[in-house]
Amino acid sequence: LPSSAGGDDHGLVHRVVPVGRRNDGSPQIKLYGLTDKNMIAVGYDPVKAELLVQFRNAQYAYANIPENIFVTLRKVPYPNNYFTRAVKNHPELYPCKKVA
Repeated sequence: LPSSAGGDDHGLVHRVVPVGRRNDGSPQIKLYGLTDKNMIAVGYDPVKAELLVQFRNAQYAYANIPENIFVTLRKVPYPNNYFTRAVKNHPELYPCKKVA
C-alpha cells in the first residue's frame, strides 16, 4: 500500500475502496491501512456510526461505533489490541456482521 501524501495522516498508510455504492445504496467507505498483521484496514461511516474492518481473511461492519474509537484505532501502535478491548469485547454495544 502506498504512503499517503499530506500531513493529516500522521504517516499512516491508506488505500481507498472503489468509488461507487454499497448494496444498501450508501457511499463506499474509505479504508485506511494499518500496520497490524491481522487488521489490514479500517474505515468509518459517521452517518451510520459504522466501523468497517478489513482483516486478513474477511471484512466486518460494526454498528454504533463512536467516531473517537475510529480515530484512536488509526493512531495506536497496536490497533488489534485496542480494537479487541474497545469493540470486540463488547458485542452487546457494537454488533457486527460479516460483509465480505
